[in-house]
Amino acid sequence: ATLGIVTPADFAAPGMIDSNPVFRDQVQLSDVLVLNKMDTASPELIADFQRWANGLFPPKLLIAATSHGRLEGGWLDVVPLSPG
Repeated sequence: ATLGIVTPADFAAPGMIDSNPVFRDQVQLSDVLVLNKMDTASPELIADFQRWANGLFPPKLLIAATSHGRLEGGWLDVVPLSPG
């Protein structure tokens, strides 16, 4: 699976989501989307991230959150859906 990692600072930055084509492409191509540094995010920002991530197209196979860059090895084993 392809992992995309978003930090609270990235997500909360004005215009980052809407106007940064690199950010949008990385998120769109990710099978698994991870909010890192969630220990630095408010509960409201985490909830906003979750709502935003749940509404993405194409839908993500897994949406997760972590702190200190701790990624679960199993996240790489999520099997992307085959086209068609």
